[in-house]
Amino acid sequence: MAKKSNVVPISPELGRKSAYVARNRAALIRAAQHVFAEFGPTASIESVAAFAEVSPSTVYKHFETKENLLSLAILEAFSTWQEWAQEKSRSSDDPLVQFVMPMRLFLRIKTTHPLYARLASSCFGETYKLVPTINTGFAEQLGFLVKSKILSVDNLDLRVSNLGSCLFGILDIQLHQADSTAEDADTALEIALGMICIPSAKAKRITHLPLPNLRQ
Repeated sequence: MAKKSNVVPISPELGRKSAYVARNRAALIRAAQHVFAEFGPTASIESVAAFAEVSPSTVYKHFETKENLLSLAILEAFSTWQEWAQEKSRSSDDPLVQFVMPMRLFLRIKTTHPLYARLASSCFGETYKLVPTINTGFAEQLGFLVKSKILSVDNLDLRVSNLGSCLFGILDIQLHQADSTAEDADTALEIALGMICIPSAKAKRITHLPLPNLRQ
């Protein structure tokens, strides 16, 4: 006799409802990205609701507080950007280039993702809270490079922490100083890579390589 399955099938109606809720939530996050990019973290839930053409109570059905919505808006923007950057980095077969290219792309966000750049600029303090998230990714990738004997790094956690903070410092200049250039960002990153024991000649080479097509 066949064994009974304990899995309860999801009804089509419940599936449609879940998809509807997910679409509404995603639409509200996109609206929040636009509003917070324009007005900064002081923007109100009412402003987000007006942009999304819904009532404030609808926003509160999905997000407990404005701070929760702001955090999710920034995290969603970063997640979407990160997927794009990782795809671009696969244009190279060099593991070290694949590690550094997303950093170079991050510093070009004003050109490649204008909305996300305005969001980061208007809410820089909140965006800076992403440093631990970015550092986790750095640590994993750097650990792979060390294990593969591509790099030799001591005090890995400390070096990664310093690099993450430095990267946001360079981004701050790119977002808020009108005369800053992508070449300036590459040179600053070239210097910063010394913190993770990349030799200066190699850092210079990989931070000034031609980039792939940056269209989204």
